[in-house]
Amino acid sequence: MTWPSIQAMKRNEPTFDEIVDSIHELNGHETNKIPWLMSLLDSPDGAIRLAALNALVHRFSIANLAEKLLVMLDRETDEDVLLVLLSALSMQHRGSRNEKLIHRFQAALNRIGRCLDGTREAFDDAKLRVMLGYDTKQFVKMSSTDRLAQLADVNAKLGPK
Repeated sequence: MTWPSIQAMKRNEPTFDEIVDSIHELNGHETNKIPWLMSLLDSPDGAIRLAALNALVHRFSIANLAEKLLVMLDRETDEDVLLVLLSALSMQHRGSRNEKLIHRFQAALNRIGRCLDGTREAFDDAKLRVMLGYDTKQFVKMSSTDRLAQLADVNAKLGPK
């Protein structure tokens, strides 16, 4: 068991582990916890933002979540959180052909700098979702050659990065 810090005990504040455990225990029916989760999206700790974001995206259906995700996209510095943002926003904007959103994705990646290969692939998937309306099933069935050709077409339409 992880013990809370002395400072946390004095302030009667939950520890990191307690916060993350509380998030993981949510099942999607506790809609009264949504404001708390939304507030955690502003946490200075990337792991807490990631846990809260995953819970909100995968366990709850929230009408105004896209607005908050767009704000996060423009300032996020944690690559793991950015991956979830790319996925969630591209699913919400699937098939919209929203070039401005793709450019915001690119700006977020540029802000982080050197990204892992998986992050670049997630960005490519996000472009295909937004610009061509692809879903996960289509990605799985697509050959790597076809995927590269589709990306080349989308990138040509989007212009220089």
